[in-house]
Amino acid sequence: HINDTLVIEPVWVNGSHPSGKQILKIDPGLAFGTGHHFTTHYCLKWLCQQYTRINSMIDIGAGSGILSIAASLLGIKKVLAADNDSSAIAEIKKNIKLNKIYAEIEIINADIIFWPLSGTYDVVMANLHTKALLRAKENLTSLLHSGSSLILTGIGYDNHREILQSFSDLSLQSLSVDPQKEWVGIYYTRA
Repeated sequence: HINDTLVIEPVWVNGSHPSGKQILKIDPGLAFGTGHHFTTHYCLKWLCQQYTRINSMIDIGAGSGILSIAASLLGIKKVLAADNDSSAIAEIKKNIKLNKIYAEIEIINADIIFWPLSGTYDVVMANLHTKALLRAKENLTSLLHSGSSLILTGIGYDNHREILQSFSDLSLQSLSVDPQKEWVGIYYTRA
């Protein structure tokens, strides 16, 4: 359960569906992303708190597609799921079909480091490892317009200062650390 808004339900479980909550069915298969790991949970929680003010989102390192599907279920109109792993792309398509979302999510097989994406989004979510985030900094920030949010996670606790320094031109809104001090999630906005 993510806040009072969303329930993540593995495909092999058929639980009761509480009224007023969106149900997201997930079969992670070979891809990362069930909602249990701190990095994915951090992004889902942020989405459930902010979705009413978001019209467009790009999910970079989409894995199983869980963040893109959650965004679509919450009513975000323009959602782009990007991953550079062809097996992840297959899992995203499978999970979109499982949740009966057919037209709302665009899927692209792209590596943000080498293949810059175009356009701007209200939210750019990047759940990548620290080195990839640092290498993709210019491409990530090029997707932001004034007032956009940038959510970065996949950051090892020992590396978060390097991310803070690299992205210091953006306005830091919050930094969240998991209880074991292994992972960090960072929320920025562009002025």
